[in-house]
Amino acid sequence: VALLVALFVRFGDPITIVRDGWSSFTGPPVQVTDATNLNSRLFSLSSNGRIDIWKEAVDAYAAHPLGGIGGGTFERWWNMNRPTSLNLVDAHSLYLEVLAELGLVGLVLLLALMAVPLAAAIRNRHEPLIPLVFGAFLAFAFHAGIDWDWEITGVTLGGLLVGASILVLARGD
Repeated sequence: VALLVALFVRFGDPITIVRDGWSSFTGPPVQVTDATNLNSRLFSLSSNGRIDIWKEAVDAYAAHPLGGIGGGTFERWWNMNRPTSLNLVDAHSLYLEVLAELGLVGLVLLLALMAVPLAAAIRNRHEPLIPLVFGAFLAFAFHAGIDWDWEITGVTLGGLLVGASILVLARGD
């Protein structure tokens, strides 16, 4: 209770906290003045331009909804249509990038693949380790939706390993 009171005194009531967080998320990117100290960016709620990126991914999907604009072509789409001077390669969201590049077909296939560990975890939730491993899988799946680092082999390998672990644990004896 004391911690909540301290938080509310410091940041305001819950509605103010949510409003300020949303304003920070939708506001301009955080400017980093010292390249050796990235804490101002790390501990901010700023989307750092992701909203514009995500809108372009949705626009690419809208232009070619069924099959997308082609695998690996989001950078090209961005360079032709970008609303800011930001240079980038990825849509900073696995799901929106797949939707833009591979269309509805690609997104359905991706979600079907990710639904297998989800269904196994729900069906076998009584197994002792399933909730722990499923939490790690959900963390990977959520984070893949808001950043590009799912493209780093080690990150995706971790996500695949926890997904596979769910399937192995769900098999039982």
